[in-house]
Formats: sequence, C-alpha cells, structure tokens
Amino acid sequence: MGANQDESRMGASLEWALFRQCVTIPGRFLKTYAQLGLSDLEAMLIVHLFGIIQTEEKPSSVLEKLESYMACDKEAIQALIAGLIEKGMLAVTDTFDFEQGYTTEYNLDGLFMKLAQLEPGVKGQPGRSTADNEELKKLYSVFEQEFGRLLSPMETSQVLEWYYGNHYSPELILEALKRAVLRGVLNFRYIDSILRDWARQRIKSPRQVAACEKQGAPRSEKATQHPGAGVRSKAKKYEDVYLT
Repeated sequence: MGANQDESRMGASLEWALFRQCVTIPGRFLKTYAQLGLSDLEAMLIVHLFGIIQTEEKPSSVLEKLESYMACDKEAIQALIAGLIEKGMLAVTDTFDFEQGYTTEYNLDGLFMKLAQLEPGVKGQPGRSTADNEELKKLYSVFEQEFGRLLSPMETSQVLEWYYGNHYSPELILEALKRAVLRGVLNFRYIDSILRDWARQRIKSPRQVAACEKQGAPRSEKATQHPGAGVRSKAKKYEDVYLT
C-alpha cells in the first residue's frame, strides 16, 4: 500500500514539474497556420515565441534561445523571422532603457489579427477575395483527385505560396500538375521545378507554354515528353476546370 502511495506522489510531483510552466497556444493557430501560408518551421518558431513571451517577464537574447530550442542555425532563424515580418505575422521593435540598454521586443498582434479574420462569421480571409477562395478550392480539388488523398498542411502551404507568393496563375499551376501526372512524377518538388523553369522563361500561361514548345522546347523538356494520343486524351479532363 505504501509503495502505491509513493508512486502516486511521485507521479503527481512529475506532473507538476512538467506542467508548472504551461504555455497557451491558440488551438485555431495549430489548425489553420497552413491556411495562413506558414510553413511547419515558421509555425514551430511561433510556438517557441509564445513560450518565451509567456514564461519570461522580460525576454532577452531571443535569437540565442530560439537557436538552442530549434534544429536551425542562427542564420536560418533570422530568415524565418524576416519571412514572418514580411507576412505581417510578427513585429520586432528595438527599445532603449537606461537600466537594460537596448532590448528587442517580439509582438504577435499581427498573427492574432489574421487568426481573428479566420473566425466563423468574418467574411473572407486575410488577403483573399471570394474569387481567390474559389480558385484555391478548385486547385485543392484537382490536386487531391490526382494524388488520391487529402493534401498535407505543407502541401497546402505550397499551393498557397505558388498562388500568393509566386503569383502563378491557377491555369499555369494546373498545367504544371498535368505535366507531372503525364510523366508519372506526382511530386510537389517536381511541380515546383516546372513552375520555376517557366518563371525563368517569363511564361505566365498554358498558351505561352504551347507557343514556346512550338518554337522549340529545351532538350530536357523534349526528353520527358511522351507523344501519343493518350497524352491528349488525358489532358482534356482539365479543360472542364480551366480553359486554356
């Protein structure tokens, strides 16, 4: 009986030690950060910022703390922070105090504003019109149909990055997907490489892709093409989604 009581006390002590400094993270953030265009690494950095802000009265040496907490070097963390600032999720300000000197404050108000805009009853989403939402739904639907499964948060984030970050048209994104399907390479990295190659050639529409190929495609492009009627018939199913 005494042993059981000791184990119970030990368990209670361990639980107290583990949870005495709990950090509050909005559940909506964990469920929707991909919709906000955040990568898993950016989301993890924000989780650590929540912890630092909530558990330290006057956070200092934030970069060093993040470097010790995450599997990233200082340069990578600085790049992540710069990306969050650019996306309006994070604000970093330097303040001067005669006792402490210069200190850096990290403010997540921008993130909370964007999360509030995602709440039910609020029309639209950050930076998105109703038309944008419809276009994205079509893209997700076609990608999920071709992959035969739901997209992961990282894949959803990649589609958002193509649409908002790179400003690729939905028609061009689907054209790249079509090429990947026809070549049997269902891989987001491969689709991204196709889109980047077209961007380097300043190609912005499927019609420009076709025109470029008529003039003479690069050797690497020709090597991966599969001629035949089967290619044309399989490509036709995309015409119902976007006319090229």
